[in-house]
Amino acid sequence: MTLTSISKFAAYICLAFTFVSVAARAQEAKLRSPNDVYRVEYIFSELQDSKKVNARTYIVLVRPMDKGSLRLGSRIPIATGASKEGNPLVNTSQFMYLDVGVNIDCSVEPLDSDVHLYTGVDISRVAPENRIGQPIVRTTKVQLHNILPLGKPTLLTSADEVDTTGRFQIEATVTKMK
Repeated sequence: MTLTSISKFAAYICLAFTFVSVAARAQEAKLRSPNDVYRVEYIFSELQDSKKVNARTYIVLVRPMDKGSLRLGSRIPIATGASKEGNPLVNTSQFMYLDVGVNIDCSVEPLDSDVHLYTGVDISRVAPENRIGQPIVRTTKVQLHNILPLGKPTLLTSADEVDTTGRFQIEATVTKMK
């Protein structure tokens, strides 16, 4: 092989890599079109003896590869102490606040005919029983990576409740908005 033929071969290789790189960037731009928006509908269900007793629906709109977040909840005051300010008739309580509620983080990555859905869920709630005078907080945390068909409700996870005989499940439907 001569120096000229090696140079031509190297030029062809560089041209091929450039073409592949441009094609890959064009495909990525197509997947991340700024006009694409996905609607992610979550249904959190509570079941007792295989019967649905409660269901909550949460909807997040998100662009491909971006993070969508939803935060719903309350701040619960918890007494941490009391101080008397010189006057025995004045009692000033001290409090800290605990956030309880539902936090959902999600992102969608389009695939050929499906989507890759990342879901992070953090649910905290005050338990109805209270034996020690302070609130008892129950939490459920889930992080999931699932492949879902567009437009079809899909069960993401299901788990037995720790403190009851109930069951908790999360279902999602991802739809591309027009």
